[in-house]
Amino acid sequence: MREASDLISGEARERIHKLTSGVTARIFRLIETAAEDAVRSGKERLDADSFGDNLVLPLVSMTQTARRRGKPVQQRAGA
Repeated sequence: MREASDLISGEARERIHKLTSGVTARIFRLIETAAEDAVRSGKERLDADSFGDNLVLPLVSMTQTARRRGKPVQQRAGA
C-alpha cells in the first residue's frame, strides 16, 4: 500500500482481536482482506476503521464469532 498503516493503536488492536479471537491465521487473513479493500477503495492504508462493520469477513469461523457478539456480518458469494 502507498501509505503507512496504523495497526499499533489500541483501537485497531482491539478490533482485530475481537474479530479473530487472537488466532494468528485469522489475523493474517483479516489483515489481507482489509488490505485488499483499502487498495480497491483508494485508501491505501490500514487503521482501526479498516476493521469496521463494512468489512466482508473472509472465514466462516470469523463470521460465526462476530455473530455471537451480535455484530452484523457480510459474506462473500459462495462462502
